[in-house]
Amino acid sequence: MRNLHISVKNKVATYQQRDGNIVCGNSDYQIIFTFDSEWDAHEEKTARFIWNNKFVDVTFSGDTVPVPMMSKTNLLKVGVYAGELNTTTSAQIPCTFSVLCESATAGTPDRPNPGEITVDLSNYYTKAEIDALLENVQAGGKPIEVSTEEEMQAGEVGSIYTYTGESGTFENGVMYLVEEGE
Repeated sequence: MRNLHISVKNKVATYQQRDGNIVCGNSDYQIIFTFDSEWDAHEEKTARFIWNNKFVDVTFSGDTVPVPMMSKTNLLKVGVYAGELNTTTSAQIPCTFSVLCESATAGTPDRPNPGEITVDLSNYYTKAEIDALLENVQAGGKPIEVSTEEEMQAGEVGSIYTYTGESGTFENGVMYLVEEGE
């Protein structure tokens, strides 16, 4: 368990910055509170964890409470309340996104299917020129044709690449090409 420290004095909760950030998506954090004498009468307390406009309450005894697992937040607020009614301000703990928090969907690498050739036209043309090429192809026109993958790979600046077979598409400035016979 990684220990994070919050001191509570005169109802003000303060996070000890030396403990660093929480990395979201992990379940191995716990908070160790240091309470002033005002809290001596309360064996059972509730820690409120707030992030992304929601909260989780965790009841605990003593001075240590596990941190619930959270995701997709840059800030965790933690406060405590007990009895009829003692409460604190919220201490603010910075958080860092883990790889599990990234906004991505599962899938396969962006690679063409076997027999396809991919050319990033932005290496050769401006956005306006690519848009004009897209309009031309969508209207049924064909840019200059080449016949082999080697010719595509060794292409010269200024060349316009297209497919040699019956199918090929432009998407977002990248042309996907299917070689004849594939």
